[in-house]
Amino acid sequence: MVNEEEKEEILKELLIDEESILKELVSKAKKIFNIDKKTGRVVLLVPKTWLSDRELIILTLAGRYFACRLNLFESDAMTNEELAQELNIAEESVSARISELKRERVVEILSRGKYKIRYTEISGLLDEILEKIGKRK
Repeated sequence: MVNEEEKEEILKELLIDEESILKELVSKAKKIFNIDKKTGRVVLLVPKTWLSDRELIILTLAGRYFACRLNLFESDAMTNEELAQELNIAEESVSARISELKRERVVEILSRGKYKIRYTEISGLLDEILEKIGKRK
């Protein structure tokens, strides 16, 4: 029979936090993009035309997540307008994709009109994009 202390040690293996998955996230992300040291902006390593607006938004929000942790930005949240300007796509398209991502629980609302990616979703999203890119090469 397992005592309380042993049970707690066993169960701790289920716990995650940002730091515990950060290395895995960076390992995947650096195959798709880098972050400009001065601006904190995402620099794609694949042609932009290979990616959908949805994927570009995901990568931009993921990049902002990392850039914030590098102290290049105060917040990892972005508005639809910021995303539209950064990606050079219509704000209506950004709004539609953000709505989809909210429904999928990929992004969360910080305050009215400001969205950030959920760090727990980044790994799976990067896997999907890496698989798509791999098929293109």
